[in-house]
Amino acid sequence: MSEPVPHLPPSDRTVLESVPDVVYRYRLRPTPRFEYVSPSSTVVVGYTPEEHYADPDLGRLIVHPDDMPLLLNATERPDPSAVYRIRWRHKDGRELITEQRLQPIYDGDGELVAIVGVARPVPSARGDRTISAGDITVDLTAARAFVAGQRIELTSSEHRILALLVSAGREVTREELVEHLWGSYHSGGERAVQVHVSNLRRKLDPDKPDPPRIETVRGVGYRLRAVREPGTSRLTS
Repeated sequence: MSEPVPHLPPSDRTVLESVPDVVYRYRLRPTPRFEYVSPSSTVVVGYTPEEHYADPDLGRLIVHPDDMPLLLNATERPDPSAVYRIRWRHKDGRELITEQRLQPIYDGDGELVAIVGVARPVPSARGDRTISAGDITVDLTAARAFVAGQRIELTSSEHRILALLVSAGREVTREELVEHLWGSYHSGGERAVQVHVSNLRRKLDPDKPDPPRIETVRGVGYRLRAVREPGTSRLTS
């Protein structure tokens, strides 16, 4: 099993090992690997620092597939001022949201050689909460929604997109959706949003009405189409 590079002074290690956030240093060149991972990784994501040192790809394997475009963009062009919202998959299968800050490390020639990251788990909201618009009701505590009383199962990204569209009551820009899903804007996000919206449309409207419940607003983004709630005069906004 490979060992971390002892680049941190003992005093710094003591401080880092006492914080609940996951602190890590990942070397990109010449050979990708974790140089340091704080002990809190065992509690937060279920994998020990030693498991990270042994598998250079573990940092990608624990990332939710939908968040891979953001991770790749962040590691190629890390922005120290940005907060990246990235979902991790715990070793026991649970999903958790993290907010991460990345500090790029450059060599003497200005080449990006390593990244120091701090990942903070975002507490999940508890309690029974729903929001509605017309005949659509979104359960905020589970990845599901109800359309005209019929339950539909959603992926995490589909759920977050629909919840934003329902709660906004207006046109939502593509940039807003990208930032809502990943915490900050990145170039590949709009294409990913387009795919999620396409899948979401199929679930909301299996009979393919024209227009669909989620309408494209050219040059802007998306909005919910007004649909009368059965037995009422209520419309979506």
